[in-house]
Amino acid sequence: NKVIHPSSNLEKEYFVKVKENLLAIHLKKIKKGTFVENKFVKPKKVIKTTRKTMRIMVTEGKKREIKIFIQKANLTLFELQRVRIGNLKLENIPFGYYKRASLEEVSKIF
Repeated sequence: NKVIHPSSNLEKEYFVKVKENLLAIHLKKIKKGTFVENKFVKPKKVIKTTRKTMRIMVTEGKKREIKIFIQKANLTLFELQRVRIGNLKLENIPFGYYKRASLEEVSKIF
């Protein structure tokens, strides 16, 4: 819980796939930020990876923050997956599963 809580200020990276082709205007709207739970938040970084996918990095990690960014950019979310917390990559963990972190992995997070 401490790791994913917004107060941890850890960078979290998400893989995002949308139904539409990503245009510069979409990326600009996402980078601009928006209000989530009465607080203005904006992503730390947004990287377009293909015409329908991007990676979004945030430090706040507010509830539904990524989904709200996508909605405000008039995009339809197709797939969303957290792929990294701090320096710990989560890409090899199947959806819906979890893994106990070793001491080495915990040290990568903080």
